[in-house]
Amino acid sequence: MPWRRSLPVQIPKTYLDLHAQTGVRFSWGLVSGGSELNKLIETSRPLAKAGALLAFEGNNEPNNWGVTYQGEKGGGRAPPWLAVAKLQRDLYKTVKDASSLHSWTLPIDTWIDPQDLETLAVTMRDLPGLNAGEEGS
Repeated sequence: MPWRRSLPVQIPKTYLDLHAQTGVRFSWGLVSGGSELNKLIETSRPLAKAGALLAFEGNNEPNNWGVTYQGEKGGGRAPPWLAVAKLQRDLYKTVKDASSLHSWTLPIDTWIDPQDLETLAVTMRDLPGLNAGEEGS
């Protein structure tokens, strides 16, 4: 939901009202180009508490909308995918480390071109903290 990016942190109230009236649950994500993990976690807690949180989601279409994460650019039309892989890794770790949020699902980014998926998979395979048995996985 790209319009969420410019709204204040109090935005879950609207989603909570919608959930209370309809029972709908939400996939809460970083939106296109987003990388604010702390804001994502902060705004998800009221949704989780109310039973309105369905899942967490990485970036929307990182193949079209690159990200800047920890000062590094990635995704988009041609840049390397390391920033996208690091952001996805840290999103997973942040959610799993949050005691009230660790049981929610984290699907991978919404859309990645098959050609880019292979590049991302290789990048993620080699990124510390993503492989079984490594600290942080």
